[in-house]
Formats: sequence, C-alpha cells, structure tokens
Amino acid sequence: MIDNVIRYIKNGKFSSNLVFEREISPKPPALVDYKENVESLLLHSALEKFGIKSLYSHQADAYQAIKSGRDTLITTPAASGKTLCYNLPIMEDMINNPSVKALYLFPIKALGYDQKKAFETLAEQIPLGEKLTAEIVDGDTGKQNRRKILKTPPNVIISNLDIIHYSMLPGISEWRNFLDNLKYVVIDEIHTYKGIFGTQAYNLLQRFLRLVPNVQFVCASATIGNPVDLVENFTGRKFYHINKNGAERGKKNVLIFNPD
Repeated sequence: MIDNVIRYIKNGKFSSNLVFEREISPKPPALVDYKENVESLLLHSALEKFGIKSLYSHQADAYQAIKSGRDTLITTPAASGKTLCYNLPIMEDMINNPSVKALYLFPIKALGYDQKKAFETLAEQIPLGEKLTAEIVDGDTGKQNRRKILKTPPNVIISNLDIIHYSMLPGISEWRNFLDNLKYVVIDEIHTYKGIFGTQAYNLLQRFLRLVPNVQFVCASATIGNPVDLVENFTGRKFYHINKNGAERGKKNVLIFNPD
C-alpha cells in the first residue's frame, strides 16, 4: 500500500520537484525477558495478564536504574513504551512498601487522564488484596474532593506545576500525609519546560524541593538536541540517561519536494 502511494507521488505531476529521497530500513525490537529483570512475581502475573511477553531493552534499563535509586531521564521516541519504564519499578516499590507515594506531573490534562488509565489498568492485573491507586488533583478538582483525596492519599497523585504553586506550597498541612511519604516525582514532556515558562517552572520546582529534598526524579522527553543539559539545569541533579530505543521500528520513506 505505502509503496503504491510513493510510486504514485514520484510519477505524478510533482515528480520534477522531488529533490531528496531516502528509505530508512526497519529495525527489529531488542527484547528482554522480564522474568530475569523484574523481581516481583506479582508484576510477572500482571504483565502476563496484560499480554506483555517481554520488555524492550530500554524499559529493562529504566527498571534497573530507577530501582537502584538513580535520577533517570528517558528520551526514546513516541509510542516506545516510556510509561512502563517508570510504572514498573515504582509499582514494585509500592507493592513492597505500601506507604510509598509518587507524584506524576504532566503539562496538559489529557496526558494526566491517559496516564491514570494506564496506571489503573496495569494495577488491576496485580493480584493484591488492596489495589494500587491513582487520583488526579488539578484545577478541576473541587476543594471537598481534594480534601477527601489528601486525607487518605492514593499511591500516585497525577497533577501539574500549577497545583504545586496554588495548593501544595501554600497548603502544606493539607498535603502533609502525602508529602511525608513522597519518594518519586515523575515529570513527563520535560522538553516543554523552556523559555520564560521553563524559568518559572524551575523556580517553582526549587521551592518544592525545599519541602522534599530527597525525592527521586524520573523525567521523560521526546527526542531533543540537549536533553541532559535541560533536565540537569532544570532540577539541579545529575541524571542517568536512557536514549537507546529498544522498540521495533518499521520501514520509513522520506521524500522532500521543492515547491518552486
């Protein structure tokens, strides 16, 4: 199908405008047996029920790095399974230590809702008496509902930097039950924190770190030119960088046309 489309384009009325063409070969996945990496037998069961037979190499690398306590940066392409990179080790820690909490920060609400669904879907497959839980706290969360969530905090709170500024920092006592057990801070789409917005976010994050100086960071980003510089300047930490993608890549055809 794709070959027919490319042939049609190359032989059509714009064929004389074609100035560059390249075919990028497909790449098979680099797979790792999760039973040799992930320690929790409960997670083995969950992954089997979820239909996951192997981990990509970068997912296994992230699992080991996060489990060892390293601040970790993941910059593999979109749809490469970055969510599982941090959910697996964080969930395993929560299984072994139920008091552990994590804060997931996303720049837009839609991502937060998607991540809540991803967390809960995997958590449902873990054969625990008391399921791991995640809740969203953002600008749409009413005060009464927020108080209810924070009175008995879930394992994961999914939020954004605005909530840190407008709710968490000025209302520390309300958040104390959660913050006292906060171990992980996951920041997705780290490449969006740049320019004036990035400067404001940096100042806010430094204020936040005065409350929880010992948290472990996991940051994820699309492919950008200087991800390590960005995340280390943003957080003031040294990061272990995972950028070798183990996911499968299909064949790609690149055609560039000059419209003149």
